[in-house]
Amino acid sequence: MTDRPMWCDDFDMDLPKVVPGAREAVGAAGEIVLFTHGHTTHDALNSPTCWNHDDGLVAFAGFASPRKPAPYWTRDPIVRCTGWEMFRDLWCHGCMLLVEGERVWNSQRLWPDFEAIMWNVRGWGDVSSLAAHRRRRMAELRALISIRRAARRLVDLHRQFGGTQ
Repeated sequence: MTDRPMWCDDFDMDLPKVVPGAREAVGAAGEIVLFTHGHTTHDALNSPTCWNHDDGLVAFAGFASPRKPAPYWTRDPIVRCTGWEMFRDLWCHGCMLLVEGERVWNSQRLWPDFEAIMWNVRGWGDVSSLAAHRRRRMAELRALISIRRAARRLVDLHRQFGGTQ
C-alpha cells in the first residue's frame, strides 16, 4: 500500500501506531478504491460524512460512487480514498461503514477498546500494572479481529460488485 499524508499521521491514536499488525490485517482491502462524501486534509479523507441510522452513525461508500441513498442529503464533496485510509479514519471517527449498501465495519463498537488503548498510550491511570497491559493487549486483539473481518467483507463486496481497481 502506498501511503499519502493523512490528518491522523501526527495523532497519537493513529491506527498503525496503536494496533500492531493493523495494516497487515487490512491486507488487500487497503488497496481498494472507495468513494464517499466527506472532508479532506492533505487531499486525503478526514472524516466521512455521517448520518443517523438504525445502527447509530453511518457513512456510505461505494466502488464507483458513494452509493448514498437519496434521502440522506449533503453538500459535502465526494472523496476518493483507499480502504486503508477509510480504516485509519474510522478507527478515530467511529461509525458504521456501508459499502454498496452492505454493512462492512462498525468501528463504534470498538470505542471501549479505543479508550483502553488511549488511556495506556497517554499514560492515564496506572499503565504500568499487569492488568493495564492485559487490557491494552486484549483491546488490540479485539480491534485486529474486527478489522480482519471487515477487510474480508470489503474484498468480498469488491468481487461481488465488480470493482475494477
